[in-house]
Amino acid sequence: MSQKFFNYFDLSTPLGQFHSAFLESHRQFLLETPYNSAYAFYHQYISPSVPGNLGNNCIALSILARKLFCKPHNKYLYLVSGRHHPLLYHEEETGNLIFLDPYLMHQYPICMNQIFNNSNKVFDYPVFPVGENNRMQLSFNPTLQCIHQTKFLSNGTIKFNYYLNDAVYSDPNPYEEKLLYHNEQDTLSIRVIDASLKHTVHLVCVLKTALINPKNHQLYTICNGIISQERQEGFSNDLKTIAKTVNLTPKEIIHFFKKSVVAYMANLPHDLKFEREPNSNPSNL
Repeated sequence: MSQKFFNYFDLSTPLGQFHSAFLESHRQFLLETPYNSAYAFYHQYISPSVPGNLGNNCIALSILARKLFCKPHNKYLYLVSGRHHPLLYHEEETGNLIFLDPYLMHQYPICMNQIFNNSNKVFDYPVFPVGENNRMQLSFNPTLQCIHQTKFLSNGTIKFNYYLNDAVYSDPNPYEEKLLYHNEQDTLSIRVIDASLKHTVHLVCVLKTALINPKNHQLYTICNGIISQERQEGFSNDLKTIAKTVNLTPKEIIHFFKKSVVAYMANLPHDLKFEREPNSNPSNL
Protein backbone atom coordinates (compact mmCIF):
# COMPACT_ATOMS: atom_id res chain seq x y z
CA MET A 1 0.00 0.00 0.00
CA SER A 2 1.32 3.41 -0.97
CA GLN A 3 0.62 5.11 2.37
CA LYS A 4 2.30 8.36 1.35
CA PHE A 5 -0.04 8.70 -1.62
CA PHE A 6 -3.28 8.02 0.25
CA ASN A 7 -2.21 9.99 3.32
CA TYR A 8 -1.38 12.98 1.14
CA PHE A 9 -4.97 13.62 0.09
CA ASP A 10 -7.99 14.09 2.37
CA LEU A 11 -10.64 12.06 0.59
CA SER A 12 -13.24 12.26 3.36
CA THR A 13 -15.15 15.19 1.81
CA PRO A 14 -18.35 14.14 0.02
CA LEU A 15 -18.03 14.29 -3.76
CA GLY A 16 -19.38 17.32 -5.58
CA GLN A 17 -20.21 17.95 -9.20
CA PHE A 18 -17.84 19.60 -11.66
CA HIS A 19 -18.88 23.18 -12.33
CA SER A 20 -19.92 23.86 -15.93
CA ALA A 21 -17.39 26.69 -16.12
CA PHE A 22 -14.59 24.24 -15.23
CA LEU A 23 -15.76 21.77 -17.87
CA GLU A 24 -15.84 24.47 -20.53
CA SER A 25 -12.48 26.01 -19.58
CA HIS A 26 -10.87 22.55 -19.65
CA ARG A 27 -12.33 21.92 -23.10
CA GLN A 28 -11.08 25.27 -24.40
CA PHE A 29 -7.63 24.58 -22.95
CA LEU A 30 -7.40 21.36 -24.97
CA LEU A 31 -8.67 22.94 -28.18
CA GLU A 32 -6.48 26.03 -27.95
CA THR A 33 -3.20 24.60 -26.59
CA PRO A 34 -1.17 22.44 -29.00
CA TYR A 35 1.11 19.60 -28.09
CA ASN A 36 4.52 20.69 -29.35
CA SER A 37 7.62 18.56 -28.84
CA ALA A 38 9.73 21.09 -30.78
CA TYR A 39 9.00 23.89 -28.30
CA ALA A 40 11.57 22.84 -25.70
CA PHE A 41 14.49 22.98 -28.13
CA TYR A 42 13.61 26.49 -29.25
CA HIS A 43 13.09 27.56 -25.63
CA GLN A 44 16.32 26.01 -24.36
CA TYR A 45 18.75 26.72 -27.18
CA ILE A 46 17.39 29.71 -29.13
CA SER A 47 15.20 31.94 -26.95
CA PRO A 48 12.92 31.49 -23.92
CA SER A 49 10.57 33.91 -25.67
CA VAL A 50 8.68 31.59 -28.03
CA PRO A 51 6.33 33.26 -30.54
CA GLY A 52 2.58 32.72 -30.76
CA ASN A 53 0.48 30.17 -28.90
CA LEU A 54 2.65 27.19 -29.72
CA GLY A 55 1.83 24.99 -26.72
CA ASN A 56 4.60 22.82 -25.28
CA ASN A 57 5.67 19.25 -24.52
CA CYS A 58 3.51 16.87 -22.48
CA ILE A 59 5.11 17.60 -19.08
CA ALA A 60 4.87 21.36 -19.57
CA LEU A 61 1.20 20.97 -20.58
CA SER A 62 0.49 19.19 -17.28
CA ILE A 63 2.22 21.99 -15.37
CA LEU A 64 0.22 24.57 -17.30
CA ALA A 65 -2.99 22.69 -16.43
CA ARG A 66 -2.03 22.85 -12.74
CA LYS A 67 -1.47 26.60 -12.94
CA LEU A 68 -4.81 27.09 -14.69
CA PHE A 69 -7.08 24.78 -12.69
CA CYS A 70 -5.47 23.89 -9.36
CA LYS A 71 -6.05 26.51 -6.66
CA PRO A 72 -3.09 27.48 -4.43
CA HIS A 73 -4.45 25.58 -1.40
CA ASN A 74 -5.20 22.39 -3.38
CA LYS A 75 -2.70 19.55 -2.96
CA TYR A 76 -1.34 18.09 -6.18
CA LEU A 77 1.14 15.60 -7.57
CA TYR A 78 2.23 14.17 -10.90
CA LEU A 79 1.87 10.52 -11.79
CA VAL A 80 4.89 9.14 -13.63
CA SER A 81 5.26 6.63 -16.45
CA GLY A 82 8.62 7.04 -18.14
CA ARG A 83 8.65 10.58 -19.56
CA HIS A 84 4.90 11.09 -19.15
CA HIS A 85 3.59 13.07 -16.12
CA PRO A 86 -0.19 13.66 -15.93
CA LEU A 87 -1.57 15.83 -13.12
CA LEU A 88 -3.57 14.63 -10.11
CA TYR A 89 -4.95 17.16 -7.63
CA HIS A 90 -7.49 17.32 -4.82
CA GLU A 91 -10.22 19.91 -5.07
CA GLU A 92 -11.02 20.49 -1.40
CA GLU A 93 -14.25 22.34 -2.14
CA THR A 94 -15.87 19.31 -3.79
CA GLY A 95 -13.74 16.42 -2.56
CA ASN A 96 -12.95 15.41 -6.13
CA LEU A 97 -9.54 13.91 -6.85
CA ILE A 98 -9.06 15.22 -10.38
CA PHE A 99 -6.96 13.63 -13.13
CA LEU A 100 -5.84 15.85 -16.03
CA ASP A 101 -3.77 14.56 -18.94
CA PRO A 102 -3.82 17.26 -21.63
CA TYR A 103 -1.48 15.27 -23.85
CA LEU A 104 -3.97 12.40 -24.24
CA MET A 105 -6.88 14.83 -24.67
CA HIS A 106 -9.71 13.28 -22.62
CA GLN A 107 -12.66 15.58 -23.22
CA TYR A 108 -13.60 16.17 -19.58
CA PRO A 109 -11.79 16.28 -16.23
CA ILE A 110 -11.79 12.83 -14.63
CA CYS A 111 -12.77 12.12 -11.02
CA MET A 112 -10.43 9.42 -9.71
CA ASN A 113 -12.41 8.74 -6.52
CA GLN A 114 -14.70 6.23 -8.20
CA ILE A 115 -11.72 4.52 -9.84
CA PHE A 116 -9.92 4.05 -6.51
CA ASN A 117 -13.18 2.84 -4.93
CA ASN A 118 -13.80 0.22 -7.66
CA SER A 119 -10.61 -1.80 -7.82
CA ASN A 120 -9.76 -3.29 -11.23
CA LYS A 121 -12.95 -1.94 -12.82
CA VAL A 122 -12.25 -0.34 -16.19
CA PHE A 123 -13.81 3.08 -16.84
CA ASP A 124 -14.23 4.56 -20.33
CA TYR A 125 -13.95 8.27 -21.17
CA PRO A 126 -14.48 10.25 -24.41
CA VAL A 127 -11.44 11.80 -26.04
CA PHE A 128 -10.37 14.11 -28.83
CA PRO A 129 -10.30 13.51 -31.71
CA VAL A 130 -13.92 12.38 -31.68
CA GLY A 131 -14.37 9.00 -33.35
CA GLU A 132 -16.52 5.89 -33.17
CA ASN A 133 -13.88 3.80 -31.39
CA ASN A 134 -11.73 6.57 -29.93
CA ARG A 135 -11.73 6.49 -26.14
CA MET A 136 -9.55 6.36 -23.04
CA GLN A 137 -9.68 3.75 -20.29
CA LEU A 138 -8.52 4.01 -16.68
CA SER A 139 -8.43 1.42 -13.91
CA PHE A 140 -6.68 0.90 -10.56
CA ASN A 141 -4.94 -2.31 -9.51
CA PRO A 142 -4.64 -2.29 -5.68
CA THR A 143 -2.26 -5.24 -5.64
CA LEU A 144 0.24 -3.47 -7.86
CA GLN A 145 -0.75 -0.02 -6.54
CA CYS A 146 -0.89 1.01 -10.16
CA ILE A 147 -3.21 3.10 -12.36
CA HIS A 148 -3.53 1.68 -15.87
CA GLN A 149 -4.30 4.04 -18.74
CA THR A 150 -4.99 3.18 -22.39
CA LYS A 151 -6.04 5.48 -25.23
CA PHE A 152 -7.61 3.81 -28.27
CA LEU A 153 -7.34 5.56 -31.64
CA SER A 154 -7.93 4.45 -35.22
CA ASN A 155 -4.15 4.30 -35.80
CA GLY A 156 -3.21 2.38 -32.66
CA THR A 157 -3.17 2.44 -28.87
CA ILE A 158 -1.11 4.32 -26.29
CA LYS A 159 -0.59 2.77 -22.86
CA PHE A 160 0.83 4.08 -19.59
CA ASN A 161 1.15 2.50 -16.14
CA TYR A 162 1.45 4.79 -13.11
CA TYR A 163 2.80 3.17 -9.93
CA LEU A 164 1.75 5.29 -6.98
CA ASN A 165 5.16 5.07 -5.31
CA ASP A 166 6.68 6.78 -8.37
CA ALA A 167 4.53 9.92 -8.04
CA VAL A 168 6.33 13.25 -7.69
CA TYR A 169 4.99 15.96 -5.39
CA SER A 170 6.37 19.08 -7.07
CA ASP A 171 6.62 20.39 -10.62
CA PRO A 172 9.05 18.32 -12.74
CA ASN A 173 11.46 20.03 -15.11
CA PRO A 174 9.97 19.77 -18.63
CA TYR A 175 13.32 20.71 -20.17
CA GLU A 176 15.54 18.12 -18.47
CA GLU A 177 17.98 16.81 -21.07
CA LYS A 178 17.38 13.11 -20.37
CA LEU A 179 13.67 13.68 -21.07
CA LEU A 180 14.21 15.78 -24.20
CA TYR A 181 16.80 13.50 -25.75
CA HIS A 182 15.35 10.02 -25.53
CA ASN A 183 15.40 7.21 -28.07
CA GLU A 184 11.59 6.95 -27.91
CA GLN A 185 11.31 10.52 -29.20
CA ASP A 186 11.81 9.76 -32.88
CA THR A 187 9.95 12.82 -34.20
CA LEU A 188 9.43 16.48 -33.44
CA SER A 189 5.87 17.56 -34.03
CA ILE A 190 3.13 20.12 -33.44
CA ARG A 191 -0.40 18.76 -32.95
CA VAL A 192 -3.71 20.63 -33.00
CA ILE A 193 -7.36 19.57 -33.13
CA ASP A 194 -9.20 20.70 -36.26
CA ALA A 195 -12.53 22.55 -36.23
CA SER A 196 -14.56 19.37 -36.77
CA LEU A 197 -13.05 17.88 -33.55
CA LYS A 198 -12.77 14.61 -35.48
CA HIS A 199 -9.14 14.92 -36.57
CA THR A 200 -5.79 15.97 -35.24
CA VAL A 201 -3.46 17.83 -37.59
CA HIS A 202 0.29 17.34 -37.20
CA LEU A 203 3.41 19.03 -38.53
CA VAL A 204 6.21 16.47 -38.29
CA CYS A 205 9.95 16.05 -38.76
CA VAL A 206 11.33 12.50 -38.51
CA LEU A 207 14.55 12.84 -36.51
CA LYS A 208 16.20 9.67 -37.77
CA THR A 209 15.78 10.94 -41.34
CA ALA A 210 17.04 14.40 -40.37
CA LEU A 211 20.18 12.85 -38.91
CA ILE A 212 20.89 11.06 -42.18
CA ASN A 213 20.40 14.25 -44.20
CA PRO A 214 20.99 17.16 -41.79
CA LYS A 215 20.96 19.83 -44.51
CA ASN A 216 17.49 18.91 -45.70
CA HIS A 217 14.96 18.56 -42.88
CA GLN A 218 12.02 17.02 -44.68
CA LEU A 219 8.74 18.04 -43.11
CA TYR A 220 5.30 16.61 -43.66
CA THR A 221 1.81 16.96 -42.22
CA ILE A 222 -0.73 14.35 -41.18
CA CYS A 223 -4.49 14.87 -41.13
CA ASN A 224 -6.99 12.00 -40.87
CA GLY A 225 -4.21 9.55 -41.70
CA ILE A 226 -3.27 11.38 -44.91
CA ILE A 227 0.42 12.33 -45.17
CA SER A 228 1.29 15.43 -47.20
CA GLN A 229 4.82 16.45 -48.12
CA GLU A 230 6.06 20.02 -48.41
CA ARG A 231 4.90 21.81 -51.57
CA GLN A 232 1.81 19.59 -51.77
CA GLU A 233 -1.63 21.20 -51.47
CA GLY A 234 -2.51 19.08 -48.44
CA PHE A 235 0.58 20.33 -46.62
CA SER A 236 -0.42 23.94 -47.24
CA ASN A 237 -4.00 23.34 -46.08
CA ASP A 238 -2.88 21.49 -42.94
CA LEU A 239 -0.43 24.26 -42.11
CA LYS A 240 -3.25 26.82 -42.36
CA THR A 241 -5.27 24.76 -39.86
CA ILE A 242 -2.36 24.77 -37.42
CA ALA A 243 -1.85 28.51 -38.00
CA LYS A 244 -5.43 29.26 -36.87
CA THR A 245 -4.74 27.64 -33.50
CA VAL A 246 -1.26 29.03 -32.79
CA ASN A 247 -1.85 32.62 -33.98
CA LEU A 248 1.08 32.61 -36.41
CA THR A 249 1.36 32.62 -40.18
CA PRO A 250 2.30 29.36 -41.94
CA LYS A 251 5.67 30.93 -42.81
CA GLU A 252 6.30 31.80 -39.14
CA ILE A 253 5.43 28.25 -38.08
CA ILE A 254 7.90 26.74 -40.55
CA HIS A 255 10.59 29.21 -39.41
CA PHE A 256 10.05 28.25 -35.76
CA PHE A 257 9.91 24.54 -36.52
CA LYS A 258 13.06 24.37 -38.65
CA LYS A 259 15.00 26.41 -36.11
CA SER A 260 13.88 23.95 -33.41
CA VAL A 261 15.05 20.98 -35.49
CA VAL A 262 18.44 22.64 -36.03
CA ALA A 263 18.70 23.27 -32.27
CA TYR A 264 17.86 19.62 -31.60
CA MET A 265 20.58 18.43 -33.99
CA ALA A 266 23.20 20.87 -32.68
CA ASN A 267 22.83 19.65 -29.09
CA LEU A 268 22.24 15.96 -29.73
CA PRO A 269 24.13 13.66 -27.31
CA HIS A 270 26.67 11.61 -29.26
CA ASP A 271 25.47 8.30 -27.78
CA LEU A 272 21.76 8.67 -28.61
CA LYS A 273 20.44 5.96 -30.89
CA PHE A 274 16.87 5.51 -32.11
CA GLU A 275 15.70 1.97 -31.41
CA ARG A 276 12.55 2.14 -33.51
CA GLU A 277 11.81 2.70 -37.15
CA PRO A 278 10.50 6.20 -38.03
CA ASN A 279 6.83 6.79 -37.14
CA SER A 280 6.57 3.57 -35.11
CA ASN A 281 5.68 5.42 -31.91
CA PRO A 282 2.19 7.01 -32.09
CA SER A 283 2.69 8.60 -28.66
CA ASN A 284 5.10 11.07 -30.28
CA LEU A 285 2.30 12.58 -32.35
